[in-house]
Amino acid sequence: MTFFTRKPADHYEIKPGSKKITSRLLDAFLLGILGGLLLAIIVGIYFATLEYGGASRDRVSRVKSDLRTLQTALEAYFSDHNSYPISTDRADENIFIIEDPAQKAVYNQLPTFMIYRPGLATLTTPVSYITTYFDDPFGPEKHKPFCYWAPKEGGWIMWSAGPDGHYDLNIDNIARVYDPKKPKTNGYLINLTYDPTNGSKSGGDIYRMKQ
Repeated sequence: MTFFTRKPADHYEIKPGSKKITSRLLDAFLLGILGGLLLAIIVGIYFATLEYGGASRDRVSRVKSDLRTLQTALEAYFSDHNSYPISTDRADENIFIIEDPAQKAVYNQLPTFMIYRPGLATLTTPVSYITTYFDDPFGPEKHKPFCYWAPKEGGWIMWSAGPDGHYDLNIDNIARVYDPKKPKTNGYLINLTYDPTNGSKSGGDIYRMKQ
């Protein structure tokens, strides 16, 4: 009768090249993990971009809708008073003072609806043409209204900072870019207008005006 016995593990012969094969398998495994992580990061960034773009588009739609509602209120006010509500950039007469340090060095105030003068008729009192002033969802601060400017010669323009959060229109340039007596939009104003085809966070303001 013949008996077979197994050799101890340390007696097994390691064939030449087996270590190289093991090393290659380990490298391939690690590369697979790194590739998977990289793919997960790319997919995450992609969907985050889609989500931000969708949220930005929703806020742009909200801004345009709110500006249309304000336009209706302004024209109703005009029908009763034969003029539009007064605008101001004075801190003691409105509720719009930029506290954002990055922009404060450029201009610390923006024109909006005058609301703090005793006895002044506004869009909310004594007649409620609107119940409250809409917040600009793209403004540097929360609970700040849209910008509004009404020149003495008539007309008005309202605007939002737009998705980039920066006010391209301000008290320093608004008189140059908006003239209610001219039927066509100023070319300079067009250059300061938000264009969604340039990206969901491209520069430019969102505005509505009387022309």
